[in-house]
Amino acid sequence: MKQKQNPLSITSLFLSLLAILSSIFARGIVLTVFLIPLSIAYYYILKGKVLLKKREGNIIAAVFIIIFIPMFFSFDPFVVGLYFLLGLMSIKLFVSFELKDYDQVALLAFLIFSLSTVFLYSVWFLLLFFMFMFVLTLYLLVRIVPFTTWHEIKPVFKLLYTVPILLVMSLLLFILLPRNPYLPFGLSGVKEVMDFSEVEVGDFQKNSLSERVLLRIKPHSKLGKYIYVRLRVFDIFDGKKWIEQKRWYTESDESLIRLSYNTGKTERYSIMPSYRFNYVPLVDYPVAFSWRRGRFLVNKPTMEIRLKGGFPKMKSYTVFSVNRPPTPLSLDIGYVNYLSVPKNLVDSLRRILSGIEFSHDTLKTLITFLRMHHPYGPFRNDGEYPVLSFLKEGERGECSEFATAFILFARLLGYRSRLVAGFLSSEYNKMGEYFTIREKHAHVWAEIWLGNKWIRFDPTPPLKEKKSLLKSLLEYYDFIQYIWFARVVEFSYQDQMKLMIKSMPILKKFRLKAKLNVFWYAIFSLFAALFLLYYLFKFRRMSVYEQSLDVFFKYMERRGYSMNKGETLLEFAERSKIDEAIRFVKVYYKVKYGKAPVHQLKKALLKLKNS
Repeated sequence: MKQKQNPLSITSLFLSLLAILSSIFARGIVLTVFLIPLSIAYYYILKGKVLLKKREGNIIAAVFIIIFIPMFFSFDPFVVGLYFLLGLMSIKLFVSFELKDYDQVALLAFLIFSLSTVFLYSVWFLLLFFMFMFVLTLYLLVRIVPFTTWHEIKPVFKLLYTVPILLVMSLLLFILLPRNPYLPFGLSGVKEVMDFSEVEVGDFQKNSLSERVLLRIKPHSKLGKYIYVRLRVFDIFDGKKWIEQKRWYTESDESLIRLSYNTGKTERYSIMPSYRFNYVPLVDYPVAFSWRRGRFLVNKPTMEIRLKGGFPKMKSYTVFSVNRPPTPLSLDIGYVNYLSVPKNLVDSLRRILSGIEFSHDTLKTLITFLRMHHPYGPFRNDGEYPVLSFLKEGERGECSEFATAFILFARLLGYRSRLVAGFLSSEYNKMGEYFTIREKHAHVWAEIWLGNKWIRFDPTPPLKEKKSLLKSLLEYYDFIQYIWFARVVEFSYQDQMKLMIKSMPILKKFRLKAKLNVFWYAIFSLFAALFLLYYLFKFRRMSVYEQSLDVFFKYMERRGYSMNKGETLLEFAERSKIDEAIRFVKVYYKVKYGKAPVHQLKKALLKLKNS
């Protein structure tokens, strides 16, 4: 079956391409599979053929719908809906086309693009949005205006007028419509990221971690060159890995466990997560964190927070931290797990300890010993117990090996200690004045109980990252992403109010202090903008002939003439005895019903206006 190639098929294919690209950016590279049917359909359209008759396509689509219906009740309906629409569009691309078929493909592409934005918070959305709006406007123009008349009405100029108006209206809607303070359906396709359910020694290969950005942390004052972000605290080591500890206090005792925070300056951080966590990322040493539902004190001695039902889908939240460790007012420091060492490791570790010459600062000596005898690098485990393999002379290791060896040595020397898992980053973006936390910044360190406080010790050798041209370019790109997130995704109801008050002095004049009044003012502004849009499009959407007649009738009304019922245009013009009117109508007839070029009509219309 042959299909005639036309502009509608090409523009509908471009809409489909942009819809698939938005889905890929939103849900991952796996959706590139939908580019295959699009490529095949494009190949057959160039050949002037289609693969399926309409009846065959409908049968396949019906089977596809029956298969997908149960999935809506078993999985995330928005994710299933996105795959469902992509599948339907892929089927539709192979069906013989009529006008309504083009419209169906365009509608499916629009729905896919709209649904993918539920998951897409990247700045790439802005580029995709501009491209999609342009192609959609082009499709509507091709759909309404016959392609054979394009040389007469110069549709390119119409398109250039239309797209900016649509973008301005999109901006107005973005500013005026009520804001949702939460990310509605998750931050990413990844449900949980780096939650450290356990830390396995020898398997913490940082080289395998990606460059993806997990967090951006903006301190509200200048800090040091690096930042620690904690997620989990572990105290049980079974010889190979650190596992989730059992709390030694009951739920009823939690109210008695408090921390004293009068131990230093409190610093405020704005944290913007790019992925979802089960545990709340907190900057050491956390005092409290707040988000739009309220403020929560970090009153547990472990200083880790897991929220019921998982980490909320927040756009951002604020963490308050002190610059020195807080002092617990009540804590069972005799908890046995803080001193426990696996029996199979005790003898070997003691032999190594016996060969260390300790100075007056025991813990500092341990760190110096580890750094002198073990360079930083990928760890190769060649024994049953990874920590003993690492402690062989000259063996390289990463943070999990250094921190584990240090904690075990400290416990044998009588120091209560534990492992903390989180992130350590020195990647500071000077343009945005924030720290970037990537997956590769995952890190573990030790905490020792000293002076009734948990003091941080990081035995891992400091790693200096070399700054290259590529990293500088990535820094600029990340700054653009940050601006997009902070100024667009995070654009809140409070920001709307501030913008309105600054840009509309009339609010101050009428003293509209109540939020309800401001809300109604926003609704009024929205309707005014929609009325303006209608007025602008009213004249643009008319054909050149309708526009000409509209000007002609207004011209005649100003001179006191109105057209009688059953009267032709030429009779009407001759009755008025106005030479310019008669001349215009004759040119109008020649252009519309004859073969005269359309520029003659525009010229006659210009003379009519100036007469």
